[in-house]
Parts: sequence; C-alpha cells; structure tokens
Amino acid sequence: METLPLLHAALLLAAAACFILHRLGKRLAHASDPRNWPAEPSVTIEDATFLRHVRESDWLPGVSIYDMLDAHGAAAGDKPVARHVPLNQVVALETEHFVGQLVWMARPTHSKTLEAAEYKYKWHFAKKARSWEIRIQGRFKSVPKGAMYAGIVLADFDYAYAPDMKARTMMKLIQPILEAALKQRMHLSWGSRGAEAEEEDAEKLCLVARMQGIDQMIVTPRGQTPPPIDSLIDKFGFRRNAMKKSAWEKEVTAVMSNLNTEDTYTFCLWGIARFTDLFDWTARGIIPGRSLSLGSFLGPWPARCTVFSIEDTEHGEPQRESRKRYILDLMVLSNAVENRQTAANVIDRYTYSDARLVRKETTCVACPATTCHVSAP
Repeated sequence: METLPLLHAALLLAAAACFILHRLGKRLAHASDPRNWPAEPSVTIEDATFLRHVRESDWLPGVSIYDMLDAHGAAAGDKPVARHVPLNQVVALETEHFVGQLVWMARPTHSKTLEAAEYKYKWHFAKKARSWEIRIQGRFKSVPKGAMYAGIVLADFDYAYAPDMKARTMMKLIQPILEAALKQRMHLSWGSRGAEAEEEDAEKLCLVARMQGIDQMIVTPRGQTPPPIDSLIDKFGFRRNAMKKSAWEKEVTAVMSNLNTEDTYTFCLWGIARFTDLFDWTARGIIPGRSLSLGSFLGPWPARCTVFSIEDTEHGEPQRESRKRYILDLMVLSNAVENRQTAANVIDRYTYSDARLVRKETTCVACPATTCHVSAP
C-alpha cells in the first residue's frame, strides 16, 4: 500500500512538468519554431545538387540527410563534402577509424494513405511503434580509445550567445524523460559560447549517452558473414527492449571492452524514434496530446546524429572536439518549404555530393523477401 502515495506523487509531478513544458514550449516556439518564421521570398536555395536530392526523394515533404564525416578531416578554409544519404537505401560509410555501411530506415508517417500502402521496409515497421531506425555495420580500422557515445551534437549552430533561462529550464525537464526512455544517464552541454566557441577544441551543444543507450548490437566474428544490414535482424545479437537493464548493460560493457579490428559490428538506434517525426519535424509524446516543433530546440539549424569515441574525458566533463573520433555524423534537416531557412543557413558551408550506393542483389534467408539488397564488401 505504500506504493500508492508514491504513484500519486509521481503522477502529480509528471502533470506539473507537462504543464511547465507546455507553457515554455509556446514561448520558445514564437521565436524559433520554423512555422513562425516569415516567408521571406529572399530565402532561396540555389545549390543544384541539394535541390536535386530533394526532388528525387521518395516522399515529400521529407528530410534531407547527409554524411558529414568529411568535415572532421577538412583543412581550415576548405569546404567539406556533405554526402547524400537517401532514406531507405544502404550507403557506404568510411572514416580513418571505421569502414562499413549504413541505412536510415523510415516509414511515411506524414501520410496515412502512403503508410497504408506498400512501401520499402513495411514488413519491419508494421508492428512497431518506431517511425525510423538507423543501422551501422562495419569494422573498426583502429580500436577506439576512450568511451564511445551516441546522440546529438550540433556542429552547425549560433554559439555567439548564451542560452536563456527558459531554454535551460525546458531542457532540464526534457532530459529526465529521455533518460527514463533510454534507461541511461545522458551528458548535456550547452557548448562553448562567444569567443571560446571559436577555439579548435571548443565543446558543441550536445545531448549524448554512452553506447548502453543504443538499442541493438550484433558482433559477427571474423570469418563469419554478418546479417544483411537492411534485413530482418531482430533475432541476431542482443536488444535493449528484450532484456533486463542489468543484463543489457553487462552485454554492452563486455562488447565495448573487447572492441577489435577483426570482428564486424552492427549498431542499431531507434530509442527516441517514437518521440520524433521526421516528416512533420516535430517531437511527440513529451507533452500528452501535443507536439512540439523540433525548431523549438534547434532553431533554424539542422540536427547532427553522431557516434564517436572520446579520449581522456570522464562522463560529465566537457567533451572537446579535438578529443573525439567520429564513426558517424549525419546532418538531418527538414526539406519542407516552411523550414527552408535551415537549409539556407548551411547551404554555403558544404559541397553537396551524391550518395555512394554499393549494392548487389542476393538471396537472403534472413529477409522476408525472395531477394534483399546487400551492400557489396
């Protein structure tokens, strides 16, 4: 019977948090929600490659996704390459630390008609709450040094000013909700600001968790064939939502402690997918019955989904860019007309390039289809 008062207290606390989020969300949205930005005719996008990628999207409006790993090796003054990552297609992934492939799978949540019809990977999403999933598969070229993290790191952002109290309060309320969903502590930093943000080792605004916060891992020993990255892999490796927290953390810790350059690793991320809708560019489920534009958190800037290792840094300490080694860095932005200011803010920073699709047809017993697409070695 002692649990009943605690339950009541928890419900009251949750209700109060939702009320505060609702009030703060409305105030913040007035300034940063893309839907409130004026429709300035002068805001135009002239990069032909970027526009072609938008036009070639299977679903519109949608999102534009780019592999930004080249930005971490570009010399000062050079224009880094942003390589296109089409939704629902396997593309090559390679850095000086990792080589493999990735796929960003998604369902057409913006259209009930499209979602009811056949679409690629419907067999995967049909009975799941998630609206998207990221999969990475490959081998390390060198063993990562330090802890590995996954989450959001905002490389493109206005760091001239300190975040205001409203934004800080809102994030303090949101962070525990995400930590409860992932069952992991997260590292939150507002990043270096002002002149400090111009330094080489400046910390970026980030909300990240250690690899215990991802959702599935598969380790394929050397000499064995890993499951195709875009096939039915639910029964391979181990999944966070199918295990007790203690067992999951034990398995992940064992994998992270024994990373090597011979085995093939498959990492899958979808934990926050039930809270975000890429096509509407909204966050859902944070406030019951209400959605918030992602612009309330990002402003007119794209999200950057990352996986990286970092040396000589304890959890909670500043995560300096010079200490990081990225194996994934995806820039994600809405390509809806009303959000075009986001694209305008970064369009001249990068050279946009086509995807590196490396695929072949093969028969696959792991996939429901007769054949499935598998990236070439």
